[in-house]
Amino acid sequence: MYNDGIDEKRFKQICNTLMEFASGHLASRVEESDKNDEIEKLVRAINNTLEKVSSSFHHQGFANHGENYNYNIQLFFLLNNDDSIVSCSPAVKKLLAFNDHELNAKPFPYFLTKESKLDWHQVKSQLEQTPNTSVLLFFKTKQGAVLKMNCLVDKAFGKSGSEGIMVTAIKMEKQSDKVIRELKAKVAIANTNCNKLGVGNEKPKKPPYVPKIDDKEKFAKVCEYLQKNWDRPYPPIKDLVALAGTTEHRLRYGFMQVYGQSPYKYLQAQRLIKAMQLVKNSNISLKIIAIKAGFNDLSNFSIAFKKEFKKPPFDIRYKKQTHNAKGST
Repeated sequence: MYNDGIDEKRFKQICNTLMEFASGHLASRVEESDKNDEIEKLVRAINNTLEKVSSSFHHQGFANHGENYNYNIQLFFLLNNDDSIVSCSPAVKKLLAFNDHELNAKPFPYFLTKESKLDWHQVKSQLEQTPNTSVLLFFKTKQGAVLKMNCLVDKAFGKSGSEGIMVTAIKMEKQSDKVIRELKAKVAIANTNCNKLGVGNEKPKKPPYVPKIDDKEKFAKVCEYLQKNWDRPYPPIKDLVALAGTTEHRLRYGFMQVYGQSPYKYLQAQRLIKAMQLVKNSNISLKIIAIKAGFNDLSNFSIAFKKEFKKPPFDIRYKKQTHNAKGST
């Protein structure tokens, strides 16, 4: 059936990948090689087909720009600078099918495809200049399938000041329509209870607004504006309504449905994210950063910062200064 053991292994990889894809793992791909034989042509054809099928979910209603999505951590690795794996999330063993001994015995690039190894070394070499970098990596499972993952790569610091690397793979998941059905059911129950209490003659309350497909693009304009102008005062709601080209009711309730928070809360979150970047990567005083982030008092800024990131800005700035001092000696 096979020409040799190598071909048999490649055929098994194809079969395993197709089984993974059929089970709902749409990120599964067959690892490609440098060969130019008929099997490799088949591998490329299969990968092209799987890519098209996966992409079609964004055009057939299974996943589209009008839907809400949750971004969940799929895989997490903590590495030493030599690429050895210090620890990883339980999902790593489940998705890649390697046990603890196998994961600890091999360096991180071992679990990547040939092309992703090159991408990994490039990201790692630039990590000092560009921390918190995103990169698309292809992970190999024990069965020979390939998982495509969007990853965030950043530096990590241990309690003793030792350095490491964090790799976090993010998975995009569609928010279930069950949420909307439950919401409609609650509205129906509330209307029934009102009728029983004799208030049925009152004009029924307008149900929460459910965003349409094109609304997300309008709300995205508001997000982009708030991100670019994070260090400016919060604009009047009428200005954001005009920017989005919608009504105040749709902006207030639709924005909340799509992003899980109001425009004002979104701006506050963006301010803290930008503040964290300035604390870590600049020498701007903490007082100036606090003012940029909309806080008139450094103490209030520190409280909000610690609530969001579990550490006050002074600790992060001090750790950075200590690290730089060690590097200069």
